[in-house]
Amino acid sequence: MNHLSTLSEQLENNLQDQGRIWLSNAKSKLAELDDTLDAIADQYAILSATAKRHIGEALLNGEIASGFNQDAYQQCDRLFLDAWTATDAARVLLLAETISSKDISADQLFQLCYRYADGGERASLIKGLALIQLSSDSTDFVIDTARTNSLELFSALAHKNPWPAIFFPEAAFNQLVLKSLFMGFNLVNVEGLRAARNTELGRMTADYVQERLDAGREIPDSIWLAVDVACLSEQSLMALETALNSDSSQPMFELALTGCQWQTILPHRIDQVFRQLSH
Repeated sequence: MNHLSTLSEQLENNLQDQGRIWLSNAKSKLAELDDTLDAIADQYAILSATAKRHIGEALLNGEIASGFNQDAYQQCDRLFLDAWTATDAARVLLLAETISSKDISADQLFQLCYRYADGGERASLIKGLALIQLSSDSTDFVIDTARTNSLELFSALAHKNPWPAIFFPEAAFNQLVLKSLFMGFNLVNVEGLRAARNTELGRMTADYVQERLDAGREIPDSIWLAVDVACLSEQSLMALETALNSDSSQPMFELALTGCQWQTILPHRIDQVFRQLSH
C-alpha cells in the first residue's frame, strides 16, 4: 500500500483545490458501493470518464516503488512518472485503492473497467499495471493489448512500464521489443530489458539489423541493447564497429557501448574495439 500512498502524495501536489475535492468525493463514491463487480465497474467508468475535466493533465515527475523486486538489475522495482499525467494517476489510484479495500477479484474488475474505457482511459490503466496488483491470470489479456495499433496504448505498455518484463512469457516480450523498434521507440525505455534479454531476442534483433542494412535503411540507435553480438553477420559487425567508433556525443555510440557491456562474450574484433574504448 506504500506505493499507493506515494502516488497519492505525488498527485495531491499537482492538484488545485477543486481537483482535490473531486478526488475525495470519487473515492467516497467507490468506497460506499457493495463488493459487486458490475456496480463498481459502472461507477468507476463514470468517474474515469470525467476525471480529466476535474483533475487536469499536469505532468508528474519523479519515481515511486512498483512493488516488483524480481529483476536482477533492479530495473523493475520502480515506476517513472514523467510519462504520467495527473489524470492517469487519479484513474489508477481510484481503481487500485478500491481493489485493495474490497473483497473482489483485481483481475476481473480490471478487465471490466478496461472494456468500458475509451483509448485514453485504457492507456491510464495500462500505465498503472504494476500498482493495480493483477495476478499472472491477466497475462494473456495484457498481451492482447500489445497487438494494438494505437500508439498511445502501446506506448503505455512498452514505455517505462515494468509489468511486461515481469509477467510476459519470452516470446511475447520479444514481440514487444520488436514492435517497439518498428514503431520507432527507444529501447532504453523498455523496463527490465537487460534481465529479460534472451537468445531468441538477440537473434531476432540481429536479423533486423541485417534487414535494415540490406534495404539501405538506418539502424535504430537503441537496437544494440537487445542484439546478441554473436549472431551478427560480417556486414552487421561492421555496422556495430562503426557505431562504437562514432563520436562519443552521439546516442548510437552510448547505446552500442552499453549493449557490448551487457554481453557475456564478444567476438574478438568487437572485443578489441571495446577494450580500446575502455582505456
